[in-house]
Amino acid sequence: METSLTNTYCHGCKTFKALSEFMGHGANSISKQLKTCNNCRQRFTQKRKRSAVINNQPNILEVIDIDFLSEVITNLLEDTSSNNQELHLHCQVNDVNDVSYHRNSTNEYLSKELANKIIELIEDADGYKWNYNHQYISKNNITYWYYCSQRDIQASKSRKHSDPSKQRDTLSMERFDCEGIVKISIDKTTLLSEVELFHKNLHVRPIVKSVPEDTKSNTFLVDEVGTRTI
Repeated sequence: METSLTNTYCHGCKTFKALSEFMGHGANSISKQLKTCNNCRQRFTQKRKRSAVINNQPNILEVIDIDFLSEVITNLLEDTSSNNQELHLHCQVNDVNDVSYHRNSTNEYLSKELANKIIELIEDADGYKWNYNHQYISKNNITYWYYCSQRDIQASKSRKHSDPSKQRDTLSMERFDCEGIVKISIDKTTLLSEVELFHKNLHVRPIVKSVPEDTKSNTFLVDEVGTRTI
């Protein structure tokens, strides 16, 4: 227990190491804690280089362990952000541990959990927000589509409260013709995911608006039976 409090668990080598071993850079070169240690990331980088030489064929997708997905996207951002170029990733993602843990769960539940996990890792790496749009279920696969929250086609006119005294003017989100989309197709049997991420324009990230704790506590009072009162 003491080890887990002083060190951080590496999802690559499955050991606890000092926090300094996990520090890297995310979107906009902001320092962040990664899921794998420096040694694992270096080995993974070398492995990818060797695989690229051996499997240098257009029809073969790279298989990436889910624990290294954020690292792959971060590296892509480092190569593209300086020129504001488009971001494109097409690969397969493997999550052996998650499949073993949820062995008795339904395929649809597993697929949705896995898709959510992949999206969270993408958001953590690129700094954007990806909104679920729709899904399609076929005989062998379940496919999910997510759109960039700032994509122009995501804009919708907000409805005002019927009571004029309760209407509030809110700042609209800046929109872009970025064509941002994430498509995740998951095999129902193997749970191997084919992931395609495309972002034509690496525009500014969304502004995260946090609500002060005192505002949260004073907005609503909840009594013992769950009645919400202002």
